[in-house]
Amino acid sequence: MEKFVLQSGLYAVFNFKGMSTDTSIFQYIFGTWLPSSEYELDNRPHFEVLGDKYKNNHPASEEEIWIPIKPKTLCLSLGGCSRLLRFKQAVNL
Repeated sequence: MEKFVLQSGLYAVFNFKGMSTDTSIFQYIFGTWLPSSEYELDNRPHFEVLGDKYKNNHPASEEEIWIPIKPKTLCLSLGGCSRLLRFKQAVNL
């Protein structure tokens, strides 16, 4: 078995219930939630946690979707950039 080391960082966690073919959760995350949040996508892997309530392609299936995020940056006309917020734990939505 190959080992994969996941870099630590801030994640937005979405609890999803529904069929695995339903992509509306990703449309919401990337089309609505992320653009209106104080965060932007971070360059780390996203992943899903499939626990005991996961049932492949079943309407009652449940899973967690973890999206890597980082605070948006503000770049001032003076040439400097500052972070809006810094967090070290996952955001559970």
